[in-house]
Amino acid sequence: LDIFGDGTIRDQICSMIENKNYIKYKGTVPFEETPSILSYYHVLINTSAKEVSQGSPIKLFEYLASGRSIIHGWAPQVEEILKNGEIGIIYNNTVPDFVEKALFFINNPEQMELYAKKAKNEAHYHSWKRRLEKLYQKIDEV
Repeated sequence: LDIFGDGTIRDQICSMIENKNYIKYKGTVPFEETPSILSYYHVLINTSAKEVSQGSPIKLFEYLASGRSIIHGWAPQVEEILKNGEIGIIYNNTVPDFVEKALFFINNPEQMELYAKKAKNEAHYHSWKRRLEKLYQKIDEV
C-alpha cells in the first residue's frame, strides 16, 4: 500500500506505519506525474470528510480518467459523480466500512475490473471541456 498526499494528519500516519514494510508514505507528487503514478495501481482510494463539500473534486476526475477501480469516502458530490456506487465504491467514512469495501475488491477481482471499465467510460463526462460547457450553460440561464 502506498500513501500519497499531505495534510494535517500526515505525521500521525507516518508514525503509525513506521514499522510496516508493506505500507509506504510517498508524500506529494508533481501534478504532471499523477497520470503515470495512477496507472501503476489497480485500485485508487480517496478519503473524504463527510462534513467537507468538494465543489469540484479534481482528484476523483483524475481517478476516473485513469481507468482504475475507485474506493472513495462519501461526500455529496462523490455520490453524484460515482452514481450512487455504480461507477466506484463509496464507503461511509468509517474504518469498518472502508475495510469491508476494500475486501470486496480483493475477493472479487472480476468486479474490480468491471468497476475500472465503468470509471474509464464515465471519465469523458467530466472532462474540462464538458465542465466548461456546463458552466456556460449556467451562465446563460442567469
